[in-house]
Amino acid sequence: MKFRCVKKQLEQVLQEAENFIGKNLDLPVLSCVLLKNKNGFLSISSTNIDTAFNTEIPVASTKDGVVAVTGDIFYKVLVGINSEEVEISLNKNILKIKGGDSNIEINTLDHNDFPDILKLEEQDNTNLEIKITISKEDFLNSLNSVIYAVSKSNIKPELASVLVSGQKDKIFLTATDGFRLAEKYFIYQNSSSDEFSYLIPSSSIQQIIKVLNITNTDILDIFFYKNQIYIKGNEFVIFSRLTDGDYVDYKKIIPDDKEYFNLLREKT
Repeated sequence: MKFRCVKKQLEQVLQEAENFIGKNLDLPVLSCVLLKNKNGFLSISSTNIDTAFNTEIPVASTKDGVVAVTGDIFYKVLVGINSEEVEISLNKNILKIKGGDSNIEINTLDHNDFPDILKLEEQDNTNLEIKITISKEDFLNSLNSVIYAVSKSNIKPELASVLVSGQKDKIFLTATDGFRLAEKYFIYQNSSSDEFSYLIPSSSIQQIIKVLNITNTDILDIFFYKNQIYIKGNEFVIFSRLTDGDYVDYKKIIPDDKEYFNLLREKT
């Protein structure tokens, strides 16, 4: 492996990838980012098993290759280099980073131990249940509006998740811990007669929010499969498992009486 790239661009994607790095001490490779250099592009992947992140950037490559390197160490090394470009090469199990006056070496791990879960289990049109295309701003604002009401306990996984549902020209995001309830909706421009509902684990939601906060993507394509969600921007892909279960019938506790809401407004 040997390539040159813009340091700032690599820093940016590593910052995004770090949100999905695992903390499992029994499997040290989860603390790594997987770098795959092929055909002039560098693919960067990270995972904590339940969620995964993948993106790629263009590089000037002289030799293809693949390596797993500890994410936080690699990122800190890059930040400390005073240069617009860096040259990265692999010699046996040592990753070498050159830039400006810096020449740094990092030990790597066996990339064959990196979990091969960065593809949807059944990623084809036959098993695709629904696809929606929405603005990042709408999705991010809605996630931020409801995430506080998600249960902090995993005893009931469905309550430790955010419900994403669609009805005609609206998409709803709902969260409740049994005591609090938060719901936010936005108009879905590509309205469809198909109704849908899926549960995204709150741990995945928190990581998704971090990436959406720093990415330049404006539009998101979201693919829902039976057990997984696949979120695609113009510069990244996020995978996450979905929560299996039925959400509480929260609509029974929401009053329909307009006079009730008018009374609340008067009191406030």
